[in-house]
Amino acid sequence: SKKPQGQDGKAPHYTQKPSIKQQQNLLLMTCVLEAKPAPQIRWFKGTTEVTPGGRISISLKPESGDVYTAVLQIQTPAAEDGGIYKCVATNEFGESSANITLNFQADLKQAKAGGVAPTFKEKPKIIQDPSGKNINIECHCTASPKPTITWYKGASVLAASSRVVPTVTENGNECVLKLEILNFTKEDGGQYKVTAKNDAGEGNANITINLEG
Repeated sequence: SKKPQGQDGKAPHYTQKPSIKQQQNLLLMTCVLEAKPAPQIRWFKGTTEVTPGGRISISLKPESGDVYTAVLQIQTPAAEDGGIYKCVATNEFGESSANITLNFQADLKQAKAGGVAPTFKEKPKIIQDPSGKNINIECHCTASPKPTITWYKGASVLAASSRVVPTVTENGNECVLKLEILNFTKEDGGQYKVTAKNDAGEGNANITINLEG
């Protein structure tokens, strides 16, 4: 197609892989794209156009610059919502489409697609507070959907208590996992392990606390 004269525009293109998230009873399919001017978005399931109404809503949100987020939201997703979806973006400079496959697992609860298995990118940090009484273990993990976290000491699962306090802070796909041990004693020394699991897989990190001397 010919470009309009004297205009500085961009045909739509997708800047990252589409993602699928489930929040409570909502399923969100999200595509991030660049286009100038703003694109028209149409969604299809197979060859049928998906129109808003009932359990389905569709949105296009401008982000910074010429970046847009196109979202198809399905309420209370069910088995029959599974299939191949396509997001088609068009403006006067061209057209682009992205495919998303929604496949439900047997239990239908968790839409499994575009997940990231938990990975620990950096070595865990051990921080002793200035009073010398408490120890904090801190690990950074990337995962999507949100992982389930289990801490171990040696081979046994470490139970949380008023003295052993695990916390998880989430920021998008990044999680900061902390384990605080208050008023630690020599008995708290040894091998620790943290395991993060989600639908896409599992990752773990090992920590040695050496309290000798």
